[in-house]
This record gives sequence, C-alpha cells and structure tokens, in this order.
Amino acid sequence: MNWITELKKEADAFFGQLSSKQVVLFGSGGKGHDTLEYLRGIGINPVCFCDNNAKVQGTKCHGLDVLSYENMRNTYKSYIILLTVTTDKAVKIAAQLKSSDEENTVRHCCIPFKVDNVFTSRDELEKNAAAFEKLCGSLADDLSKELFIKCIRYKVTGDGLPLFSMIDDDTFFDKTILPAHDKHIYVDVGAYTGDTMIRFYAFCGGKKKSVRSYSWLLA
Repeated sequence: MNWITELKKEADAFFGQLSSKQVVLFGSGGKGHDTLEYLRGIGINPVCFCDNNAKVQGTKCHGLDVLSYENMRNTYKSYIILLTVTTDKAVKIAAQLKSSDEENTVRHCCIPFKVDNVFTSRDELEKNAAAFEKLCGSLADDLSKELFIKCIRYKVTGDGLPLFSMIDDDTFFDKTILPAHDKHIYVDVGAYTGDTMIRFYAFCGGKKKSVRSYSWLLA
C-alpha cells in the first residue's frame, strides 16, 4: 500500500468518525469559523465551541455555545475535540488537555494557511495520485519526502501537528532541514513586499549562491 492509499484511508476514517461523534471545536476565532463552515458544508454539525478566552465564554458563535473547557466536559461526556487553531496554539492546547487527563480523541483540524477555505479532497488526491507520487519521488532525500507527505496530509486532514513536530520555530528556514551554506539558490515565487527574502538573508548570514524573487501584478 503506497502513501497516497494510506492517506486516503486515514482521511476517510477521520471524516467518517466525525459523522458519528459529537464534535467540539476548540478555538472560536477565525480558524474555528472557517472549519465550522467547511464541516457544515459536508454534513457534519459540531455541538459547540470551546475556548480558553474568558471574554467569549458564555457567548454564541455562529449559533453554537462557546464554553470553557470545564463547562464543556460537564456538558458532554463522549465527543471528539478538534483543535481549530493555528499549529503553534494547537501544540499548547494539546498539552493542556493531556495534563487534564482528557480521555476523548483530540485532533488538530485547521484549514492550512494561505489556501481557500477548504481541505484537499480525497477525490482530488486520488485523481492527481500519479503527479503527487512523481513529485515526491523526485525529491533528493528521505527527509524531504517525509516532509512532503506530511504536508499533503495536513492539506487533506487539517492536522499539522505531525508536520510541525519535525521543524523548529521558523517554518520558512529551518536550520536542521536547511543548513546555511554558500550553495543555496533561493527562489521566492510570491515575493510581495520582499519580507521573506529579508528573512532569508538573516537566516543565511550572507551565505548563498543567488537570490531571485518574483511577484505578480494584477492588471
């Protein structure tokens, strides 16, 4: 069984589980709103939001109660918690729930950054399987391939924790994955203001072969 088949089976099982469980969305901010809209669009109706922010506890968000974690546990007994926040926040909330001896399933489920408010569908994954496999196979080393597979998994399931557990705090220039040396050719195909290019110079300390930046202007 190749990695695409395994990922499709995992995604089918995950979203199937959501259809049969009471779903609690932990995080009522923008990412929570996006995830709620997506889930409702595929026939999954979460029962409430959970949030650590005392200012929003006791309010409603898109028709759902926003509860503290303690109140949520007193209200529901069997459920699945989806961490609908960015990955850095999900790491902290997951640790909080672990320390509270949470026994129900906890998953990160957040629409990836800088994409439309959807996950990559399993049909799309299967339709483009040959292209995904070719691209993965063209990568130079096993670490790059593992990162690529975890990135696609993130886009399909919304679970970024396995991916981000492999990198340090800088998701653009990780010193383990991308050690600085004078042979890097840095290409930014969405340069915009050049802010990422500046981060690259700070990362490499001037050690590079060349830097090329491209951006698009809408007519």
